[in-house]
Amino acid sequence: MEKDNSDYKTLEFLHDQLERHFELEVSERMKSQRKFEYIFNRASDAFFIINLDGEMLNFSDTNSRASELLGYTKEEFKNLSLLSILKDEDDLERVKEWIRDQKKHNIEIVFISKNQNRVNVEIGFEIFKIDNKNSLFLIARDIRERLILAEQERILVQQSKMASMGELIGVVAHQWKQPLSSLSMLLVDLEDRVLCKEELSEDMLLRFVEKSLSQVEFMDTTINDFRNFFKPTREKRYFRVKNPIIEILNLLSLQLEKAKIEYTLSDNSSEETLVYGYDNEFKQVILNLVNNSKDSIIEKSKEPFRDGGKIDILISEDEEYLKVEISDDGIGVKKDEVEHIFEPYVSTKGENGTGIGLWMSRKIIEDSMDGTLKCLKKDSGATFVMEMKKTDT
Repeated sequence: MEKDNSDYKTLEFLHDQLERHFELEVSERMKSQRKFEYIFNRASDAFFIINLDGEMLNFSDTNSRASELLGYTKEEFKNLSLLSILKDEDDLERVKEWIRDQKKHNIEIVFISKNQNRVNVEIGFEIFKIDNKNSLFLIARDIRERLILAEQERILVQQSKMASMGELIGVVAHQWKQPLSSLSMLLVDLEDRVLCKEELSEDMLLRFVEKSLSQVEFMDTTINDFRNFFKPTREKRYFRVKNPIIEILNLLSLQLEKAKIEYTLSDNSSEETLVYGYDNEFKQVILNLVNNSKDSIIEKSKEPFRDGGKIDILISEDEEYLKVEISDDGIGVKKDEVEHIFEPYVSTKGENGTGIGLWMSRKIIEDSMDGTLKCLKKDSGATFVMEMKKTDT
């Protein structure tokens, strides 16, 4: 009798332990489910759980963000399929192929909302099983704002290119004035000699041709430099920074001379040191920075007892980076302007500046050349410093 009573107590104890364990497990599962539902519905991205067993890819569950994004309620989504929110059947086939091939990279696609608005999204997915059924966990991120910003950036880039083209057309026109004037004088001199019936020796004609061809060659070089500047570079390549800097200084030399601006270029880097990027884009950066220095010096020259100025360009390197410093003794950049000088539409030139040159220059150095562009705070003048990762040949 005592043994039976002992067995009963043991069974009762085991029953209580199992009951407590079950209650604890149910409690933990409910907590996990509540936590999942909280995360699922509070996520900033839209979540769609899709049944993969059918051809139509019907929705079995969605989160709150999906309803905000497309305007359907949770219940309405259960009567819809993926095709219902895609722009057309071609997009559905594209998504099916993407899922079938298990491509893990995200793709951009267009959803159509309940009120027929286009919603640009970036989607990713994960396949898993629920109750032995294949399901797709689709994540969609709204990228409309990103696309608007990208379009605004594209317009800024185009404006910067047009501004640079305008600057260079002015440079070419200025560069051509002198050789055209020289050619005109040569032709007038030749005409006078002919009209005066002066005898023209072979040597005289050869000298005339030689001088004329020299001026034409200078003009041809100028227009080729202009054309090369705007020739699209399809591939990045390794190049020495000194060469494009010299090209830009040659283009601007007459303008700098006219403004009584001296310039120096010092290269303390190795001949084997190269950088990687688009050399034409780098030329655009140099053009922007040297032009800014020129304009700053011209503005400073309006002050009493001041005429002209100086631009110093220094190329140096350390173990990892190649550095280009462009310094001038112009009006400089105010200390409170330094923090904002690389923002679009911020200009220190007032109405004479577009406010996109420095923004574009930094974008090129950072995005295309894996470098940095900074403006140093100085009491007088301005110094812009570029640092780019170097490569040794």
